[in-house]
Amino acid sequence: MLKLFLLLLVCVDARIDMLNSDMQDLLDHPMEVQTVTDQELQSLITEEWMNLINAECDNLDPGQNIQASFDSTLINTNTLAWASYTVILVNGVWVPSVSTLGYTGYDFLLGVNPEPPNGWYTGKNCSDIGYRYDLRTVLRHELLHGLGIGSSITKYGTDWRVGRNYNGRCYPQRFDLQIKDEYGQSVVEGCTVKKDLTYERLYVNGVRLYNPVTFSQGSSMSHHTYPDDLMFYRLPPKKCIGYGENEAKMLAGIEIPCLNLQYSSSAGRVYPWHLLILAMLFLLCI
Repeated sequence: MLKLFLLLLVCVDARIDMLNSDMQDLLDHPMEVQTVTDQELQSLITEEWMNLINAECDNLDPGQNIQASFDSTLINTNTLAWASYTVILVNGVWVPSVSTLGYTGYDFLLGVNPEPPNGWYTGKNCSDIGYRYDLRTVLRHELLHGLGIGSSITKYGTDWRVGRNYNGRCYPQRFDLQIKDEYGQSVVEGCTVKKDLTYERLYVNGVRLYNPVTFSQGSSMSHHTYPDDLMFYRLPPKKCIGYGENEAKMLAGIEIPCLNLQYSSSAGRVYPWHLLILAMLFLLCI
């Protein structure tokens, strides 16, 4: 049986930021804003969480405590959303509380920009998304970060570091221990990064991670490299993106296999017919 040692609230500025070019594209095509209330937002995050429960994803807490609300401080910024989640020390490894049973505090806090350009799209079939961001896509992306898809690896000059300290000891996150190089060798052992990761091709359960030459705090190694899929390091507007094979593999790699996750070979994307040809930062608060 797993033994719980400690709770720690991790501040995750899972800021999903809009590219300036995407933001300008939406501003150049004004549309009627669809009002979304705090209650509707909370209902959406609960619905998306239950979709994961219904997908028979192992170790998830049906009685989770996920709170979502609109954050007025994000108005007139490039930020779409942020998130914070609780992690628990289990047998010397940090794991998200939302992927365990028995914890009764806040598992996950989510703040959403109430006024992105043209407002949010909240429909299910994406037939009339137009020039908007899809709120459900943003919530799914953040939920996967909250489930543990994200690395604690950081870089200071030429020094690579990993893990979180408690009482003078360092412990790694579960995701960190699953990162391997192109030869299948683990790059993290305990709280030690075993090699220089610059230029390295890195993978979790066969899914290639985003690892640009210039390290990007919270984005590098916390996303994958497959454009238009849900955990790509940038979420585009004008698209509704569901869970894909890459996301399912990453979840399985951190011991959250989903037996019935609904996705297609094209990552579960739904395109409106007139947009067929149209083509995140996960920053840990320090």
